[in-house]
Amino acid sequence: MPAIIPTNTKNLNKLGMIPRCHFYIHLLYGKTECKWQVSSFIVRLDLGALMVSKGQNKPFLDSCINFMANRRQSRVNRILSQLDGRSIVFLGMMGCGKSAIGKMVARKLGLEFVDADTEIELAAGRSVPDIFEEYGEEEFRRLEEKVIERVLQDGPVLLALGGGAFMAEPTREIVAKYGLSVWLKADLELLLERVGRKPNKRPLLKKGNPREILQNLLEVRNPIYSKAELHIQSQGGTKADMRNIVMDALEKHLKVSA
Repeated sequence: MPAIIPTNTKNLNKLGMIPRCHFYIHLLYGKTECKWQVSSFIVRLDLGALMVSKGQNKPFLDSCINFMANRRQSRVNRILSQLDGRSIVFLGMMGCGKSAIGKMVARKLGLEFVDADTEIELAAGRSVPDIFEEYGEEEFRRLEEKVIERVLQDGPVLLALGGGAFMAEPTREIVAKYGLSVWLKADLELLLERVGRKPNKRPLLKKGNPREILQNLLEVRNPIYSKAELHIQSQGGTKADMRNIVMDALEKHLKVSA
């Protein structure tokens, strides 16, 4: 049988109608692993899983792999083209996934991932808590604004903001000028579950009851976070699942559906 490159799910289904065709293919979107299992001829790619039963010839399988790889790269290229040099800026509460998911999305798009707080610490030569203690929040916000503007001017990158950065109007204006703002929304219970894993890294929550502190922050910050251009609900499940949700949302928002 000659190699066939499937172009959509409908065409894939038609393959089962071919006489003496002892195989099937099924696309499962959202899979992220890339591995080969010889015993069952399973290949998992970034855009889906190709499941081919035993006995299928290798040229056909190779054509499927190439098709999916090209489709994945084309999707990334279209997203980057629509961004037109702009950066992607993640914002939201502590524990919403700005860093963890941001790194995965940046890797997928071939962008550098930058954490705003890390850049501020490098610029100041001291930690964020030390800057607050020695100079106060007002001075910290001025430094934060300058660092964010520099990073975005040197973009495109995927930038993760600190939880309070987007609250400042000058910072929101800078983000709007150079990037696409993406709010990773998360409900209180999910935030509590996540920040509870590493309590020592959340000094703000040591000042009282974590639930009350987070609830108060949500009430104050969510109305401002809602000014972001794109809203994405942070969900449970794996990081890879959330990465795929973000990629789908970016694709839809930028009107570059495959």
